[in-house]
Amino acid sequence: MDRFYFDEVEAARVVDFFERFLCHPKGGSGAPKKFILEPWQRDYVSQLMGWKHRDTGLRRFRTTYLEIPRKNGKTTLSAGILLYMLLVDKENGKEVYSAATTRDQAGLIFEIAAGMVAADPRLAKRCEIIKSKKRIVAGDGYFQACSAEAGAIHGTSPHCVVFDELHLQKNREMWEAFHTGFGARSQPLFVAITTAGHDRSSVCWEQHEYARNIINGNVKDDSYFPKIFSADSNDDWTDERVWEKANPCLDISLKR
Repeated sequence: MDRFYFDEVEAARVVDFFERFLCHPKGGSGAPKKFILEPWQRDYVSQLMGWKHRDTGLRRFRTTYLEIPRKNGKTTLSAGILLYMLLVDKENGKEVYSAATTRDQAGLIFEIAAGMVAADPRLAKRCEIIKSKKRIVAGDGYFQACSAEAGAIHGTSPHCVVFDELHLQKNREMWEAFHTGFGARSQPLFVAITTAGHDRSSVCWEQHEYARNIINGNVKDDSYFPKIFSADSNDDWTDERVWEKANPCLDISLKR
């Protein structure tokens, strides 16, 4: 019997949360624009949350690596994943973190998430936004933005971490500290979302290669969900079909 099954109800739940409760806080004048997932986003969050262990019912994936070019909606998607893990996912005393190399980058996801909460009265009623601490409190859990510059991440017990722009991380300290903290959680989730980098000695390159080897079938890891949008080395970058292949939001959030 297959060790895993796809939970259609859970997959539908995460899509419903995004599209019923979340808005794009920078939607321009007038009412905030509802967050309608693009096809690649819908598939990504459905696969990430929907696959489960048949014997325990717990999530299959513990780590996911998403590599995608700029202006394809990754940071907004990151904020939505963090809010889902804080407000919907089942876990007591949830600690949910947005992590980044710099304070500004870590704060960016917080500002988007806070804007999403403020834009929906149902979420605003459940959450307390503490801007001075870049924290959102909901019940016995919280979402906290943190950066490598700030330090003090040892001793955390994260339920979910979204690491934005992993390619900027200079060393393994934050990566290792958060993974060490997962030990007390039943189904923790580490989400690495990044644009491509160039440092081939970095933790990002290590994850890029690991993800690529899973995609190519050279490595088997049932707990790791890789997703890479890019041109291949032999692609003609002047071919617009290659632009579409590497940029799933081309002509949507990214102008041709």
